[in-house]
Amino acid sequence: MSQTSQLKSITFRPGVSREGTNYANEGGWYACDKVRFRSGFPENIGGWVKFSTTQYTDVCRSLHNWTSIIGNNYTGVGTNIRFFVEFNDALYNITPYRLVVSPLTPTDPLAFTNGSKTVTITYANHGASTGDYINISGAVDSLSGVPDAEINTDHIITVLSTSVFTFEVTTAATATTSDGGALISLSFEASAGLPINAIGLGWGVGTWGRGTWGSAASSGGVVQSLGYWTQDNYGQDLVIAPTNGEIYYWAVDSSVSTAGAPSADAVKLSSLTGAADCPTIVTGIIVTDENHLMALGCNAIGETTKTPLLIRWADQDNPANWTPSISTSAGGYKLTYGDTIVTAVKTRQETLIFTDSALYGAQYVGTPYTFNIQPRSTNITIASSFAAISVNNITYWMGHKKFFTYNGTVETLPCSLRQFIFNDFNYAQEAQTFACGVGEFNEIWWFYCSADALSPDRYVVYNYQERIWYYGTMDRTAWIDCPERTYPIAATSGNLVYQENGLADNATGTELPISAFIQSADFDLDDGYHYAFIRRLIPDLTFSGSTDSTPTATMKLYARDFPGGGYVQETDEPIARTATVPVEEFTDQKWLRLRGRQIAFRISSESTGVQWSLGIPRLDISPDGLR
Repeated sequence: MSQTSQLKSITFRPGVSREGTNYANEGGWYACDKVRFRSGFPENIGGWVKFSTTQYTDVCRSLHNWTSIIGNNYTGVGTNIRFFVEFNDALYNITPYRLVVSPLTPTDPLAFTNGSKTVTITYANHGASTGDYINISGAVDSLSGVPDAEINTDHIITVLSTSVFTFEVTTAATATTSDGGALISLSFEASAGLPINAIGLGWGVGTWGRGTWGSAASSGGVVQSLGYWTQDNYGQDLVIAPTNGEIYYWAVDSSVSTAGAPSADAVKLSSLTGAADCPTIVTGIIVTDENHLMALGCNAIGETTKTPLLIRWADQDNPANWTPSISTSAGGYKLTYGDTIVTAVKTRQETLIFTDSALYGAQYVGTPYTFNIQPRSTNITIASSFAAISVNNITYWMGHKKFFTYNGTVETLPCSLRQFIFNDFNYAQEAQTFACGVGEFNEIWWFYCSADALSPDRYVVYNYQERIWYYGTMDRTAWIDCPERTYPIAATSGNLVYQENGLADNATGTELPISAFIQSADFDLDDGYHYAFIRRLIPDLTFSGSTDSTPTATMKLYARDFPGGGYVQETDEPIARTATVPVEEFTDQKWLRLRGRQIAFRISSESTGVQWSLGIPRLDISPDGLR
């Protein structure tokens, strides 16, 4: 061995940075996927396992977990159309009806066409949108050859106009008629709206309740916002609201079986005993720590249209009474800054209310004013209704092209990945961005749509304990940390999964490997004055926690001559665990032949059952001339 040869420890700054060039980030990590940092060292993340025995067909945007007084654990699951409650791994549809017409007049509203499976219904000002669900009952006499059972059930409708919509049956009609159905009843499910932001015209474009009932968009280039449900607990009960719809109430004691399974739908808040002046259209809801149900962006008393900056709250401990009086604590307040209320978050001793340009704090002060509402900042942005999260009484959120934090004052949160994220970002789908926490690892995750994606496919993580950032790829539409369950819950396409469970992708019931890696920025000897010759790699890692008896990770080295040049050499070195008793053993050293001015290091895994954590590997390096 040459006298100038030396063992060089490979250590890098915790976190990943893409704010400069690769070479300018020497000493740091530059690229990664599905890794995290623990005490400054990288490791691959845990896997995920499908647990829902039933599926949803729409896009889940909202998750909320809670436990009832007797200990039953529930999760509210709001898709862009329907609302479910998960209990013991099964999904129960509790979507409320926004409109029930029983019986429908005039009689015989169904129309059939001979040979067609499409049924047409005429009902003026139905207020529905394409994709909504409707339940029909009362049809008799096997109309036009279509069995009654195919009519008297739930249907997904297609809206043709303010007064006409269609649905499909299984059996084609045997006659053309326009007077079938006798005295049928129509029950329209409440719906949140579109699965993504969309631009368009015509009937069924946009969410229910935007503008007059069932009216078409009148101009082109208008973005129709995606739909979602907001939800929160009122004690052990659940309050829910679809975008630009009413508020609904699901009482646990009267809505579940003796075994705890949901057995009844949510009902209109306005239908509860003693209801008065309930909002009829809201942007969202939240229940404050003082037990006031608060409506965000709602109609004023006596009005039917929404005032986007108006907040109203119900009487304390009485969610159905919204009438301000000497005997109630109900009230309201119109914000000043911004065009619309976006969302609200509960934090220490106040409820934070976000408009599109300002942050307000609502502090409970008791009678006669109930809340003292003051601006905390008038110069913020927020990406979406789900982009903010409060952790340890500090609130974090993604704004437009930057991150913010609030802990008494609003500050910009420095991000070492800011340009990397926002240069590959689909701003047309910014509303799909959402924040979630993984408390076990002191992390906040934001999921977002990359430039060409129409649903969230990327994430960025802020580790608030170590104050570092990292990122990756993953398809999720909602996520919630669940302290009362073993694992966080996330929504995939049609399924609920437990995150950080296992060491494989098991989102569909079939185990698939998870590809994870992290790669350093380039490093060199003497600022690249000399070439470096690498002859040995001495690994340092652990496979503790692996379920595979012989887990393997691959360490890879890249060499190039100049920052602007391509890699001219590379080598793959698999590192495998060979024993765990009495001590963990793995490959002791790897002999190499690699030469370049700049070197990059990478570790990766591609198999199920592998858990690795990197320590401080070493390289046997010696200078090797000037050219």
